[in-house]
Amino acid sequence: MNSVVCLFVLLLVLLSLAGLAWYARRVMLWAGTQVGTSPGKPKSYGAVGETVFGFGFFVAMIFPALIVSPPADRYNYIPAAGLCFLYGEFIIWLYGLFRENPAPLSGEKLGQGRFKQPLVLGWMLTALISAHIFVLGFASVYRTSAWRDSLTLWSDVLKKYPLEYMAYYGRGNAYNAAGQFRGAFADFNRCLELRPGYWKALANRGRTFAEIKEYDKAVSDYGAAIAINPAEVQLFINRGNAYFLKEDYDRAVKDYDRALAISPYLTKAAENRRIAVGKSGRQLVKSRRK
Repeated sequence: MNSVVCLFVLLLVLLSLAGLAWYARRVMLWAGTQVGTSPGKPKSYGAVGETVFGFGFFVAMIFPALIVSPPADRYNYIPAAGLCFLYGEFIIWLYGLFRENPAPLSGEKLGQGRFKQPLVLGWMLTALISAHIFVLGFASVYRTSAWRDSLTLWSDVLKKYPLEYMAYYGRGNAYNAAGQFRGAFADFNRCLELRPGYWKALANRGRTFAEIKEYDKAVSDYGAAIAINPAEVQLFINRGNAYFLKEDYDRAVKDYDRALAISPYLTKAAENRRIAVGKSGRQLVKSRRK
């Protein structure tokens, strides 16, 4: 919800800037003044077209990102080009306004209007956009503390959304990658409490069990994940690896076979199967000798 509110505020600010820019151009048009030309030769500035294009591009590009759950920040990069376009056009216009520096108006054509000189409005707009850029810059610097690494990022998400199961899943993966397995178990367990039967959390908790050599528990989690999503080939490979490491080679071969049945070109699974078959044969020979 916070991201939606921030997006709404940003759009409101930019729309206000566009409205002020349009009004300033109308003031200059009424005054019979155009930047770069002599007074008395007004011409359309195309402000409406520029605004429609910039906002239209932004809305068209941001809409697909809004239907993704949870939305990722990287989906905002292309839509931001529309906002950057508006900023660029706005700054170009301000530059032209100051360059021309029109003479004071008598007020006859503006009536009782607040602005007697377009240059005054230009300074006000410059101050407003500068303040806006400063706020955005400060917010960007502030957010770098949360983006230091995956652990700080997901922890920051959980401060704002303590019931978001995907945040626990993401931080569990980060804990796993950092070798902090206790934290990984806690987050995967919490994720499964909030979203029972989430097969990815089961699979990655199984991988964590395999990391600490608790292969029976790893096999159990992989089996639960397979029951939910039997089409995921990596689950069979991972469970086969767990069987392999606990020296249950026959079951490992069966899982590798199921993985290869789904995707026949998995060279790593085929290689692991070959090794498992060899070890299973040697294991059988030893048992017969006994």
